[in-house]
Order: sequence, then structure tokens, then C-alpha cells
Amino acid sequence: MIYGRNIGVASAAILALGSDLTPADIERMVANVSAESVGQMMRKLEASGRLREANDVLAAFTAKLDVTQAWGGGMTASADMMSLDATRTLWSARSDPRRKTPAMGTYAHLSDQWTLIHDQPLVLNQRQAGAALEGALRHDGGSLEKVAVDTHGVTHFSMGLGKLLGSDIRPRLARLADRKLYVFKDTKVPESLEPIVSRTLSRRAIALGWDGLLRLAASTQAGWCSAVWAVEHHSSASIGMSVYKAGETLENSRDQCSCVTILGGLPSGRKSRGS
Repeated sequence: MIYGRNIGVASAAILALGSDLTPADIERMVANVSAESVGQMMRKLEASGRLREANDVLAAFTAKLDVTQAWGGGMTASADMMSLDATRTLWSARSDPRRKTPAMGTYAHLSDQWTLIHDQPLVLNQRQAGAALEGALRHDGGSLEKVAVDTHGVTHFSMGLGKLLGSDIRPRLARLADRKLYVFKDTKVPESLEPIVSRTLSRRAIALGWDGLLRLAASTQAGWCSAVWAVEHHSSASIGMSVYKAGETLENSRDQCSCVTILGGLPSGRKSRGS
């Protein structure tokens, strides 16, 4: 427990942890605290896990407020990575491509109720889809239904795995003009959609890798492997593996159903672009 004067030191340490300030900077800013005491408190807070517990308590309290229900139900979130300065001796540190300095990534999930519900370390230039799924599954509030992400490392396989885990990965699609509507070879589509159709989906691919894909999803759900590991080991280097092909085909077929649903809801007099 923190009592008396230590409350001021703890507050100063939290300020240092939440900013780019050193204990020496805090000593010059805050009265009656020393750099040594602030540094010790910073290490104590980081090692004890109390910051994580305090954040979870704050998120749970915020979710009970009436105003947060107007913002959202807490089942959707957005996620992205931030680059933090690190020492060169840290084994997971990499060179930041912009600042050219050693850095480590932190991947955070922000819920639709405007609370940070999960964060995790992530090596720079690593695929972020696995981290998005991991945060959606492991945060204390229960599994998230939708996670909005950017396109950094998001693949059809990761989106298909997320669907099996009950969390939709919603990326911002890049190069939308180059996107295709993937369908099975025997699928009939309106003539106006033929220019954007690619008949490359195979039901056989799903059937051959279905058992392995379910085992992977179950192991990820139960915590036997992380979603980061699952996505990293089933990237483009896994082309040809039955599990990878099943996950990719499953997601492409799901996209087909989504497009049909959207197009089916359009007014009858409205034509699709390019028709």
C-alpha cells in the first residue's frame, strides 16, 4: 500500500511513465521528490502489475456510467500500435523506420466506450492482425465482437481465424479499386458484377484443411497458443498448406456473402458502380 509522502512520489512516477520524461526531469518539475525515489517507484509500479490492475478497475467503473451506454456497448474496439523509445540492449528492440532510433511497439485496444481495455508489447514491423485478435480475446471484459484496424499485416487468413474465434477483424481496405469479389466456380452472379468477379474459391480447399483450422482456432481460444503466433506461422510463407488455404478460402467466401447481403439491400433502381 502507498501512504503519506509516497502518494506524491507515486503520482510523480505515474506522470513519468505516461510521458517521455526521466526521473531527473520530474525532480525539476515536482517539489519535494527526488529522482532516485521516482525511479524506484517507477520500477516498483512496472514490476508489480498495479498499473494494469488500476486500468482494469477504471475501465470497469467507466462502463457502469450511464453516459458510456450512449457511446457504445463495449463489444467493439479499435486497435493500433504506437512506437516507444527503448534501449539498444533490449532484445526485442528494432530501429524505428522514421526516427532511426531503437524502439519497441505497444499495441493498444480502445473500446467504443473510450477506455483502453488492453495493451501488449509488439516488435516493430511485425504483423498486427495477430495482436488485434489476441487483445480481443484476452482482455478482462470478455471477447470483442468487432475490432477496427488498419491494413498493416491483415490477411484473409487472419480474418477467417478471427471469425471462427467470434471476433471480426475490420480493416480499412487499401487499393479498393483492385479488390475482387471471390466466388465459387458454380456461383451465378449478375452480369453487371462479372468485371469484378474472380472464380477462384474451392470447397475442396475448405474441406481438406477444416479439421486443422478448427484445432488451431480451439488452441488459440483456450490459450494453448497466442493469436500472434497463429497468424505469424500462417502468413504468406504458408501458401500451399491445407490449414492456410482453408482459412483464406473461408474468409473470401464470407466476403462473398457480405457483398450479396449489401447488394441485396440496395434500392432496385440503384445500379452498382461500373454497371
